[in-house]
Amino acid sequence: EDVPVLTLKLLTQWTAGLSKGGAFATLRDLVRAFESACHLDDVDDLRGKPKVAKEDTNPRFKFRIVSGLVFERLMRLCVTKMHLFFGAYLEMQDLANAAPRKINPQGSVRWKRVANVAKAYVKTVVSFIETLTDPAMVHLLLRHAERMMPYIRPFPKIARKLLKVALRVFGGGEENRVQAFLVVRRLALEMPFPFIEGCFKGLYLTYVRHCKFSNPNVAAGQAFMAQCVVELFGLDLKVAYEHAFVYIRQLAIQLRAALTSAQNKSAETHQVISSWQFVNSLKLWARVICAYPAEQQLGALVYPLVQVTLGTVQHLNAPKYYPLRLQLCNALIRVGRLADVHIPLAPHLLELLTKRDLYKTSAKAGTTPVDMPHTVKVSSVVLDTRVYQEGALDETVRALLLFFGAHCYSPAFPELIVPAVMQLKLFSKATQVARFRRQIKDLTERLERNAAFIARARATAGLTPQTDGPASALAPSGGAAKTSQAPLHNAWEQSAVMVGGDLKDLLEGRNIKVTPG
Repeated sequence: EDVPVLTLKLLTQWTAGLSKGGAFATLRDLVRAFESACHLDDVDDLRGKPKVAKEDTNPRFKFRIVSGLVFERLMRLCVTKMHLFFGAYLEMQDLANAAPRKINPQGSVRWKRVANVAKAYVKTVVSFIETLTDPAMVHLLLRHAERMMPYIRPFPKIARKLLKVALRVFGGGEENRVQAFLVVRRLALEMPFPFIEGCFKGLYLTYVRHCKFSNPNVAAGQAFMAQCVVELFGLDLKVAYEHAFVYIRQLAIQLRAALTSAQNKSAETHQVISSWQFVNSLKLWARVICAYPAEQQLGALVYPLVQVTLGTVQHLNAPKYYPLRLQLCNALIRVGRLADVHIPLAPHLLELLTKRDLYKTSAKAGTTPVDMPHTVKVSSVVLDTRVYQEGALDETVRALLLFFGAHCYSPAFPELIVPAVMQLKLFSKATQVARFRRQIKDLTERLERNAAFIARARATAGLTPQTDGPASALAPSGGAAKTSQAPLHNAWEQSAVMVGGDLKDLLEGRNIKVTPG
């Protein structure tokens, strides 16, 4: 028996019938036509004759598509209206405005009859996405899969395959990363527990695999991926705590291996903890904890993360690793600020000032400035150049300003800065480089002005350095005048801002809106 040819007239008849609820046979035929269209690569020639044995009397595909216009019209019809057709047949109301999570097709008396057809359709959609290479088509089908989520929910095996496909797209190019994340997020919201655990694990591991290297060209994409992980983990903080604990523990095990490894294995383990994957993982968990710092959220993970990060900073104490250590200290500054804990970072940041190389101008000028945020180590040739020394001191002063700015409203601020001010003044006297001396003197004066401001404020408020309370106990209210702000107020505000911004900022200009689950 010949396979019928799909025509525009037939598609028009199906559309008219299905818009009113339609017959089951019409819905089934439309799904079969879509299956035939998605498997055009499986046919012998352009006329759509299926690859079946001569003795096979039941061809695999029920329709032949011989026109590109028919193929385009069929695809457009399915990806824009198929979820409405299924809903109309199942007699569900207000489908155009209802959120996918509120649609329950299994509650319809007709679901049992249409279940196999729905399964065949969503399975074909997912398989088709897996074979596509055109970014525009991938985006279109991913959006359609998100709309079809109520009909994917009853089939966990298909949902797992969709998750795998979405994670592959998420870790691929920039074109469809946003839509792939929205599909993963929708799966985490729609599917019953413990499916969300697979979403957490898959998205985190995809991020880690994608962060083997870092440079200014990929930094924005990596920041977006990191914030996607933060957003996803916020959907279920109890499950997020369990996963974060496991992964931070894995980082701790890797650090312990580097600290205790034998001589012949030390180079390998040393390379692991100085890799971009390890560093980006620590920075990611710092970002996650900064987003959910309360004790009833992920606040209990602050201590283990700080211990692992400081252990890494102390172990990689060679001068060539200073950019890496500076990045980790900047991440911890924000953790301390948002989790309202004191992390003793000043000694690590002030260590650069003990290097005698900064006491005089280097004879080697250097050529290109070192991009500190995207560098884990520098060569010995670069270490002695004037360009590197100036860049390193600039970043150190900026980090010290953020660190003390995070505590600029603490009643103990005048006492907190005493050791740092002493070391800064010693360096200012020792160095012969006028630029370095000006930078350090300016930082010292700003710290001392803030200390005087806090001393007056705490005397007025009746507080002492021993007073228990938050680090921002003397912070002004939202509508307070500028005269009540500390000299380091701008640094205090900047210390709470994560590098790369939040998901809303990262999605700006992409015409994407993330709605609450």
